[in-house]
Amino acid sequence: MPADPRTDALFEQAQQLLDQLKTAIENKDVAAQRLLAVKLAGLETGFKRIETTKRVMLANMMAAVRRATTPDKRRKELLDAFEYTARVRSTAQDDLVDDALSAEAEAQLKEIISGLDALKPEGRKALAPFLDSFDLDVRVCAAVALLELMPDRVIPILRDLVKNAPGTNAGATALATLDELGKHAK
Repeated sequence: MPADPRTDALFEQAQQLLDQLKTAIENKDVAAQRLLAVKLAGLETGFKRIETTKRVMLANMMAAVRRATTPDKRRKELLDAFEYTARVRSTAQDDLVDDALSAEAEAQLKEIISGLDALKPEGRKALAPFLDSFDLDVRVCAAVALLELMPDRVIPILRDLVKNAPGTNAGATALATLDELGKHAK
């Protein structure tokens, strides 16, 4: 399932165009092939628009964090930014296949976690409610961030994601985290 619903429509359009292109190729209709190729290329603009929107929102979320005037407001902005950034990370990896945006989201998640850690006494433990999120990508990002602080709670969540969310970004992240944990446990 795509992490951004806007990509659903683009993927459906691409599939329809590819089906039409297949027919045009079979019928040796060169004019139709060219037209469909142009339409397919136009879909790239839609994906780029989503990517640009995500980048702007990432920047806006962090600007809101910097504008926060109290620790409580800062914590709220950091948590909102964490949730959004976890979703962007998934969209970048699964839907857009954009390594640069994915890396940007990963870096922002680290910055958010550092920001939470600076807010005493709770720190990154403020992410704990996300361990119950219906959004698997938010849940796995919270689990990874809280692994060292709450291993008894987090490891079962990671195992559940590996078992029940195979083939998803969340399942792959959970598996990689557990594999890494296993290497360090030896």
